[in-house]
Amino acid sequence: MALLGLAFKPNTDDMRHAPSLTIATLLIAAGARVCAYDPVVKAITLRGFEALEHADSISTCLAGAHCCVIVTEWEQFKALTSNDFIAQMAQPAVIDARRIFDPLLFRDKLTFNAVGLGNASLSSERVEPP
Repeated sequence: MALLGLAFKPNTDDMRHAPSLTIATLLIAAGARVCAYDPVVKAITLRGFEALEHADSISTCLAGAHCCVIVTEWEQFKALTSNDFIAQMAQPAVIDARRIFDPLLFRDKLTFNAVGLGNASLSSERVEPP
C-alpha cells in the first residue's frame, strides 16, 4: 500500500488532523504493509507508527504497491500520469482522495477511484491499455 502525502496540506510539515494518520493506522491494523512518501514530512515519530515505512521518493513509494492513496495534493503528485502508476506498481489501483487527477484520463487505464467531500465518487474497473 502506498500513501502519497503525509502532511494535512501541501507546503507544510504540519501533521495536526492529517488524514494520513487515520488512513495509515487503519491499514496497518488490518495487516497491510504501508509505505509513505511526503516531500517535507520524512518520518512520523508518534507511537503506533513504527510499522509505517518511509520512502525517499515517489518511485520508491510506488514500487511494487497494489494500491496508492493520494492523501495530500502536492504539486509533485499532480504531475504524475496514469503511466507512472502503471509502470511502477504491481497492481495499479489509485484512490485519489484529493481529486487532483482527471478521472476521465485515469479510469480507462487503471483501477481508479476519485473521492471527495460533497462530490460523487467516480470508479472504474481495470481496463487493459490499448
